[in-house]
Amino acid sequence: MERRSSRKYSMYDEGVTKCLSWSTSVQCDDGGGYSPSALKLQNRQFDPVTFNVLKVNAEDIAAQLTLGDLPIFKAIKPDELTSCAWNSRNKLTVAPNVVAFIRRFNHVCLWCQKEILSCQSLKLRAEVLGHFLKISKKLMDLNNIHSAFAIISGLQSSAVYRLYKTWAAVQTKDKAIYDKLTKLFSDQNNWEKLRKYMMTIKLPCIPYLGLYLTDLIYIDVAHPSSGGLESTQRLNLMNNILRVLADYQSSNYESLSAIDCFQSYLDSIRYIDELQKFVEEDLYNLSIKLEPNCNSSNVEKNFKHLLISDSNNSTPLKTQSLTPQTSKSKQTHRKTQSLGGSNLVTKVPSIGNPLNETFPFTVDCRRHLLDDSLLEFSSCTASSSSLQLPSNDVIGDSGHESSDENGIRLDLKGRSSSRDRLSRSVDTLEEECIIEGPAKRKCILKNGHRPRFPVWRRFWIRLCGSALYVYESRNLPRNWNSRFAYKTYASKIIALCGWMVVKTDDPFMPDSFILQEPVLGIVYRLRVGTQANALRWVEKLKIACEDPRTK
Repeated sequence: MERRSSRKYSMYDEGVTKCLSWSTSVQCDDGGGYSPSALKLQNRQFDPVTFNVLKVNAEDIAAQLTLGDLPIFKAIKPDELTSCAWNSRNKLTVAPNVVAFIRRFNHVCLWCQKEILSCQSLKLRAEVLGHFLKISKKLMDLNNIHSAFAIISGLQSSAVYRLYKTWAAVQTKDKAIYDKLTKLFSDQNNWEKLRKYMMTIKLPCIPYLGLYLTDLIYIDVAHPSSGGLESTQRLNLMNNILRVLADYQSSNYESLSAIDCFQSYLDSIRYIDELQKFVEEDLYNLSIKLEPNCNSSNVEKNFKHLLISDSNNSTPLKTQSLTPQTSKSKQTHRKTQSLGGSNLVTKVPSIGNPLNETFPFTVDCRRHLLDDSLLEFSSCTASSSSLQLPSNDVIGDSGHESSDENGIRLDLKGRSSSRDRLSRSVDTLEEECIIEGPAKRKCILKNGHRPRFPVWRRFWIRLCGSALYVYESRNLPRNWNSRFAYKTYASKIIALCGWMVVKTDDPFMPDSFILQEPVLGIVYRLRVGTQANALRWVEKLKIACEDPRTK
């Protein structure tokens, strides 16, 4: 086995292999390199009771995180990268150092959330959040992209992001740091901004490994390994990435010195990877206790403008609201109200109306697609996933019947002017809309069969009550995150009763989740931009999919 393995990877450049197998020891200047605050902590011992992260400067914390990341990053070998086995069952034996580096990212992310949520007072919580933003800035100064991205991911988590009162108390300059880094770490256009930034960076540097792992996966899919002689294209593409990582692995932070008490503090933070879901759930429940959900539209409106405004920003604060609006807002010309120049406005079904008056359901018992077990719905099972509204329910300005470009019939009641009907319908939409935003959808199963050529398609989705409204995209829009990039009227309305929502654990698509209808055999994968968006959508969709009679 050893001969076969060495023969297989001997085809890759020897220089790359030598660079990747360098010593993993970190050269530290023991005689100096300490800041004044670090000298105070140098001779102290770690006490978990009295330790406070605010007492340590952001620069010192960034230095200690960097010293902890560097040995793990340097230990990664070329065989672990070219095998693409860090997600396989034997990942701990084939790619142990890649797995350790990924776990390091997750631990820093959870540590950031835990430190913020462990503060009971609002003022202290805002100080800790701002402190972590300063740490991320110092990490960027040290070119430690790995830990900086981990902290930003922790701040974008559902448990921390929903703390609107805490974010309101954060200083403006710290919010500017967050706004700048979220733009840099955006995955739009295949991490375009991050790739451009990495081209201008100088050593020493600890890169975000997920960027290169994604490229390796694409290469492995396009040019799969044959088990023998590898193709020339695969070798060349793999070697290009290995050379880049080998260059980064030659980094040395000689000017940084380890602080024993803080390293002991970081070593004391342990999370079991198999229980990570439960840890995240506990953190979210703790976040709910600290700041319960508030349905006030004024609080929500102020929360949307906490960060620096940017029309092209795709963070969760800009794409959708965190809580449903219950009070009518002032009629002004806004994007959410200017959905088109037509006077035909969708009449959204009222949440308070009896469900069987709006959506026809039938009781049915069928078998599950996965384990062939009987499915028993006590109240309802959707007889069709797509609902068509009555055909004679559209009234234009002249009072005649008409339909929109997607063939969906709409309902407007009353004989008042078209402008009055427009304003009343917009108010109804804002009151009843729970969450909305852009999404990419891929059909995994349709009627129990896999599509021959599944592709990603862009939609604007809006959740109102227990109905999901799907709007198709227009031709060649400039900004996919804008509501104007999508059609005015829904092309499909899905009744969510009987559907199931599952959050996926794909590290390459953290913003995705599964929406499936087990009876009809329909499975969709949706991507909503960020992991925080995905968690928020899953939470709202689970509530919408519940049996209305049990609520």
